[in-house]
Amino acid sequence: MKKGLLLFAVIVVFMAIFLFREFAEQEEVHTVGVLLTGENRIDKLEGLKAGLEDLGYETEEMVFIVYEGEEEAELLEPYARELVAEDDVQVIASFGGIETQVLAEVMDDVGKTIPTVFIGMAAPLETGIISDFRHPGGNFTGINNYHMNLSAKRLELFTDMVPEVERVILLYSEGIDISRRSLALTEEAAERLSLPIVPFHVSDELDEEELVSIVQPGDGLMTLPSFQIEGLTEEIVSFAKDENLPTMGMYDYEVEAGFLLGYGSSFYEQGLQAARQISLILQGNDPKDIPVELPDQISFYMNEDVREQLNVTVDENLLKLVDPIRNGGVGE
Repeated sequence: MKKGLLLFAVIVVFMAIFLFREFAEQEEVHTVGVLLTGENRIDKLEGLKAGLEDLGYETEEMVFIVYEGEEEAELLEPYARELVAEDDVQVIASFGGIETQVLAEVMDDVGKTIPTVFIGMAAPLETGIISDFRHPGGNFTGINNYHMNLSAKRLELFTDMVPEVERVILLYSEGIDISRRSLALTEEAAERLSLPIVPFHVSDELDEEELVSIVQPGDGLMTLPSFQIEGLTEEIVSFAKDENLPTMGMYDYEVEAGFLLGYGSSFYEQGLQAARQISLILQGNDPKDIPVELPDQISFYMNEDVREQLNVTVDENLLKLVDPIRNGGVGE
């Protein structure tokens, strides 16, 4: 009888341990830290959540600790420090190049590392964030949006799509490494194309008086990667409308706002794709062994309303490749 009771007690204890572990696994709450600059990049969070849900996560039961900082590196640093100091964060989603570079500096300074997925960074290898695309080698992996390398292609597409553009004013930010690198690649492409270009530096505001002084008939505007320029979309749209300038950007939201053209990977798509890497880290994988990915999708956008407003002729063959946007552009 005693042996029977002892055996029963042992079975009960093991069942309790098993059920406790099962319950604990089911109740595990995943915590994701987020660092971003600029409200436009919040689309990456929407894409990330959608991607995680596609992978079976209940995002309403996850914790997202979001720090939205200023569009200056020195102003972003305090937010990065607060995020790194969080105790429960399992993985950080870094929403761009400047966020990633600031996080790397902060982690190095405080001697703490948190696995981080950059969601859209134009030059992770060139800036030293990773050592290799297949084996990043540190605590960073993510999505290389390829926008630095696409700058040359965008210049070619722009002038092929709108043949009346005879010279391109390139908006870039001298103080941002990725923007300078993009300019260098674009200058090489312009030389191959025998196309006149005029680089124009933009920081935290658009000097419209200086810019209008260099505009001439046959000009077009093209933006290069820069979080500062991203934050000036409305100002660029207004200037382009006033001067009747075709404008080439990267993102769908820019074209919706009033750019004529855009060629690149959207914020939402970048977030959607990055969910795979976030999931791998939540499952215990080390970011140093998770390959950096190129965009799953590159899109070519055109605002049909802006085309009508500008009254420009476009290449009919390239028009077949375009995802049209018709929302009133700058006129609504």
